[in-house]
Amino acid sequence: MYRHYIKRLIDIILSSCALLVLALPMTVIAAIVKLDSKGPVLFWQKRVGIHKSTFMMPKFRTMYINAPANMPTNMLNDPSKWITKSVAWLRKLYLDEFPQILFILTNKMSVIDHKINAFKRVRTVY
Repeated sequence: MYRHYIKRLIDIILSSCALLVLALPMTVIAAIVKLDSKGPVLFWQKRVGIHKSTFMMPKFRTMYINAPANMPTNMLNDPSKWITKSVAWLRKLYLDEFPQILFILTNKMSVIDHKINAFKRVRTVY
């Protein structure tokens, strides 16, 4: 009965602490992304959550805005052609995922949850 409330409390505590610690690095990363290439700082990707419900998940943009939008990076002929040079390291270190902390705080995602899949992957599996 209280499991949901405890899980939510853990989400709030962990995401608040993470946001306090990562606010400055996130600001610096946002500035680097903005200076690196034209386009928005955030990229919104369709993801599938619990009970196959879909939502848009934010990530720092690491690709040029003219990159193919509906194709996973690993399926591109030459992914390095589309990934911006000065922020490619964000992907390698998973720092492009930092904006998701805000979604945990607003209860759209959870720290303690199943793996959220990309929409395209789920469509091919189901």
